[in-house]
Amino acid sequence: MSDSHAPVRSFKADALDVHVFASQPDLAAYVALDVRNYLADTIARNGSAAAILATGNSQIQFLKNLVALGGIDWSKVTLFHMDEYLGISAEHPASFRHYMKQRVESLVKPKAFHYIHGDCDLPHVECARYTALLQSQAIDLCCLGVGEQLEDLQRFHAREFAHALLGA
Repeated sequence: MSDSHAPVRSFKADALDVHVFASQPDLAAYVALDVRNYLADTIARNGSAAAILATGNSQIQFLKNLVALGGIDWSKVTLFHMDEYLGISAEHPASFRHYMKQRVESLVKPKAFHYIHGDCDLPHVECARYTALLQSQAIDLCCLGVGEQLEDLQRFHAREFAHALLGA
């Protein structure tokens, strides 16, 4: 990892390695490089990889960096996403399908990108469909956000950013 984006502090919380960064751009650069290396290693070892990506403001710079880095054979990567609004079409600017198609799929051309269909007629059927897709293969990596102000990690100071790696 580049020292210019290195964590300012690292510690362990139970089994979780936590890295604190001085800024969101430092966090995004560090995580993108880490994810790129993990996916490339997984592809080299297994011939393919599957990952779940998050959406939202906290993910924009990370995804931009990840896509720009290169070094991943995206034709061997199957992607999923976590969120979608119910009742919204894939073309709507607020749709997370739209978000991922613009920021990821159209730029890297993965093997597959499985989307949650928020404009479905029967949400419970869509949930079952997506669950079956997720269960149909092992997921190698899940990139999830905790929000720009770490709203899900109350014990951190709001101006610090944490990057948690399981097993790193």
